[in-house]
Amino acid sequence: MPTIGQLITLAGALAAASAPAHAAEELLAGRVQKVIQQPSGADGCPPPCGPAETLPDGRVRICASNAGGCEAMELKVERDFLGGRAKGSAWHVGKRVGEWGPAFPVTGQPIVVYDDGTRLRWTPAVLRDGQVLVHPERFVSTLQAVQRAWFGDDASGMVPVEQVLPRLRSGN
Repeated sequence: MPTIGQLITLAGALAAASAPAHAAEELLAGRVQKVIQQPSGADGCPPPCGPAETLPDGRVRICASNAGGCEAMELKVERDFLGGRAKGSAWHVGKRVGEWGPAFPVTGQPIVVYDDGTRLRWTPAVLRDGQVLVHPERFVSTLQAVQRAWFGDDASGMVPVEQVLPRLRSGN
């Protein structure tokens, strides 16, 4: 299990990368174990902009950013729908915090995470009778810091997560 320092380093490395750092498609159900936030400029979370630059004509180029630092999440896997991750294993992801604030959920409730390698989305879930149920319309992109109400045990309108995968893959 990684230390907090390792998770912070992971968050910074992922946030600093200009291309997506995720190599493979992931569809996981699990429970959040840790969410770590740190400010830009801290170890493992480089500033989003470099220093001001003087151009040959004497003008100065600056960078303005709404980035709010970095965040990392550790998910304890309950189920991997695409194979490859054992139940109970840890999955880690990190990203830069955008202008709307952190996007990773801090909850003990089950969630489902979908990562297609370019876009990370999550939704609350209900685990019932060996199935993982989700509302098909409620996957939240981490690009949108939208808060979702947890469903509790009410599974009305929910479907098994396997039914949602084609829609997620199509980008909807």
